[in-house]
Amino acid sequence: MTAMEPDVVVVGRGIVGAAVAMRLARGGRSVLTIDVGDPAGSATCASGAMLGVLGELRPHDNPAELALRLEAWARQPSWWDEIGMPPAPAGTFVVAGQDRPDDLTALRAMEDEALLHGLRAERVEPEEITELSNAPGYRSARALYLADEAWVDGPALRQEVIVVAARLGASVADDRAEAIEHEHGAVTGVRTRGAGSISCREVVLCTGAAVHALLRVSGLDETLVPAVVPAKGVGLVLEGSRGPRYAHVLRTPNRQFACGLHLVPRGPGRVYVGSTNTAGSHLPGTSGQVTAGETSQLLTGVTRELASPLNVWDITGMRYGLRPMPMDGMPIAGRTALDGLSVATGTYRNGVLLAPLMADAVAASLDGCGPAGLSPQRLSPPVDVTAVLRRGLGELIDHWRYDNGARWHERLSPLLEQMTELAFGTGPLVETRRHEVAEFVQRHGRPEMVPEVVIRFLQS
Repeated sequence: MTAMEPDVVVVGRGIVGAAVAMRLARGGRSVLTIDVGDPAGSATCASGAMLGVLGELRPHDNPAELALRLEAWARQPSWWDEIGMPPAPAGTFVVAGQDRPDDLTALRAMEDEALLHGLRAERVEPEEITELSNAPGYRSARALYLADEAWVDGPALRQEVIVVAARLGASVADDRAEAIEHEHGAVTGVRTRGAGSISCREVVLCTGAAVHALLRVSGLDETLVPAVVPAKGVGLVLEGSRGPRYAHVLRTPNRQFACGLHLVPRGPGRVYVGSTNTAGSHLPGTSGQVTAGETSQLLTGVTRELASPLNVWDITGMRYGLRPMPMDGMPIAGRTALDGLSVATGTYRNGVLLAPLMADAVAASLDGCGPAGLSPQRLSPPVDVTAVLRRGLGELIDHWRYDNGARWHERLSPLLEQMTELAFGTGPLVETRRHEVAEFVQRHGRPEMVPEVVIRFLQS
């Protein structure tokens, strides 16, 4: 068999694609990996790569998501042994901001789950955290030390996994995949930009948020894969010498559709900071580069609540990534209904943590025994439209309130007027708009999509 006639072509070389290639090569399959586009916008390359099991928790989260993170965490020791690149020494401080009752509720939920699952969670006074430095007026109310939460350099990890996969026999095509070739209900190969067609009987799509675009240009039914929407996240790399030596992750609980404000060490005098999350493809700032508003929001939050010395540090890197957010809340890994086509996507904010689990799920699926809960052929649960709207609007209100001070009500008033009309108005136009909102939320049943509902609604 030649290098261009592999058993499996893995499309996508983010952390999940690299992990899948490594796992399949270790299992004895001949594997060819090929990328799908420019690495700009890659979720792996833009991530803070926190291996957050409890740190991502909020009380109303789906218990199955936590169970999956716990399962992935249990696989980490063998994963790091195989790669030979251990994570940084563990330790994450999660701090609750003043006048943030939801933060305190999240910390209590983390403590409860830590006790239940045998993970370490220790209450500490914010004043005891030498790396924590609030700006005046932004006191931290409480803090929790999660001793088992680690982090890693995402791009460096991805490159190391690619090296290990190559050592196990996986080959790399210096080309780009343009479409999946198929006939008579089965995969026949991959069409590339440079080499033409690569023949194979098995293709695994590890293309993140771009999975439906590739299905579409291939003339395939997009419903082969449960709905995945891009969620843009922005991170900055800062360098400087003022302030403490940052050796632990500092973060808040998840907030406002995002993974909270966070600071991740990247070596002496260097840190990664992040917090943003904008879901959908029709909102301002969801394509292109890092925007001025995102940079301002991120730096303002981090320097106020976590690390005021960063105000005088240099910005040496700006990154954005499009995270694959599954609409039913669970990652997707395994065979689709098209013979020979598998997928691994939908890891959202936990791609680095879930990568080995996703790779194992794909390998098991190719052997005919993949986990049903991650299968692309699963039935998604019905969406509670009212609950999604209530939670999403609550997050929006929090965003306006905390980010705009006393003027938040002025930002909110046009929305309240429109929502009042939607709730209590009568007539054909109102009924049509109600139907449009309900239909959109049914298809995109995540609170993160409510801002797009609001924008569409106000624009109409």
